[in-house]
Amino acid sequence: MKKIVVPFSTDIEKLSSGEKITLPPFAAKTQKHLSFTCDISDIGEGKITVGHGYEVSGASWVEITADEIKAFAYYTYTDPKCRSLFAEPIKHGLKVRDFVSVVIDVNPHERGAFLIVSTSSGMIKTEMNGWDGNDGEIFAQVDGISAENCKLNWFSDGFSHRIWILGDSYCGFGHPARWPYYLYRDGYNNHFISGFPGMPAESAIEQFRRFVDRGAPEFVVWTLGMNNEDKDGKMSESYLRSTEEFIAICLERGITPILSTIPNVPGRDNSKKNEWVRSQPYRYIDFARAVGSEKTPEWYPGMLSADMVHPSDKGAEALYMQVLCDFPEIMQRSNT
Repeated sequence: MKKIVVPFSTDIEKLSSGEKITLPPFAAKTQKHLSFTCDISDIGEGKITVGHGYEVSGASWVEITADEIKAFAYYTYTDPKCRSLFAEPIKHGLKVRDFVSVVIDVNPHERGAFLIVSTSSGMIKTEMNGWDGNDGEIFAQVDGISAENCKLNWFSDGFSHRIWILGDSYCGFGHPARWPYYLYRDGYNNHFISGFPGMPAESAIEQFRRFVDRGAPEFVVWTLGMNNEDKDGKMSESYLRSTEEFIAICLERGITPILSTIPNVPGRDNSKKNEWVRSQPYRYIDFARAVGSEKTPEWYPGMLSADMVHPSDKGAEALYMQVLCDFPEIMQRSNT
């Protein structure tokens, strides 16, 4: 029986200047929706900030003042770390008083989101290209004003999908050097993706514990391990603990776990994990085979990017095709 998707929600009677209302970090990449509403007298010289993460990699947030709306994305591995999602701040033309309601509706197909801001004087809707928001706490903060009757909500309708995917930076979909990009290109979008760049297995299992009561997936794909490298000829203990817990939760709930091998790369050995995955009685996606790095850190020519960790476009295509071959159920385009 399919579960009804229930939002994560919290509320508070009053926020004073500098205070915020928060929800825990949710590392969801797809089909997510954030909303905040509060009562104010007049925004005046104040500011309202709503976002998913703040100054952590993968964070995105919006700032609303009496005249403007600004939006930002933050990545620790770029220069500059913080960049605007608008060429110029949006002049909203509203008189921000009485109440403020904010909705951020993420559209993974376009790597962006719709932003809707409403107050007693009207409503404005705009697009934010480059919105990410897949790490850090979900929050709303007021500065220079106070707010009452504050309510913050977040949910993903991806929870209702039969396929969930847990992963790290390999599981991006905004450009062709990531294998999920091709899922969306080819119309295979009937799934939920959770993860953020640099995500280790121990963070992924924490997210899985948090999410699993919100849905009833048939399959969950576990692609973690690149950030839990094997050392001194031994398998990563944190990877093993987290992966064994992941399998146990799946079996307890009647979910089919799909494991994966992890490509070896220069400076990161994943061979012991891969030996373990292949020895288990569970299905797996053989990513290491796809790029030719089963035993050495050398990939097939042109498949490894210049950073020596991530795939190139050609490598991502090979990983994508391995997914289709080892887990063909992902090609189902609807739940029915």
